Amino acid sequence: MLEVLERLREYWWCQTDEMGYDIPLTDVNQLNALGEAPIHIAARSGSAEDIRSLLENGADISRRGDFEMTPLHYAYMGGKRENIEALLAAGADPTLRCDRGFLPHEGRPDPKEAR
Repeated sequence: MLEVLERLREYWWCQTDEMGYDIPLTDVNQLNALGEAPIHIAARSGSAEDIRSLLENGADISRRGDFEMTPLHYAYMGGKRENIEALLAAGADPTLRCDRGFLPHEGRPDPKEAR
């Protein structure tokens, strides 16, 4: 599991502690500075194997991230068919909408419209 987290670190925006130090990525459900969990990062930028490993170790397949997007939204954003298929095979719900009303396959919200 630590190997997967290490691979995802490249794409991870750390939260910082009260002293301003980065909080290291150590948990499958830890949130980064953008409110994303490792499953979101793996769905967008990792591999299907990363996704399966995170799920086997307790990652939440329906976890909401930035813009209330699910890992399936992130997989579509990343354009990785194998990640989309891995999430669907694991039970991801393709009918969950983000806070802008988009289904995972319909696109992503414009970052300029952020709350």
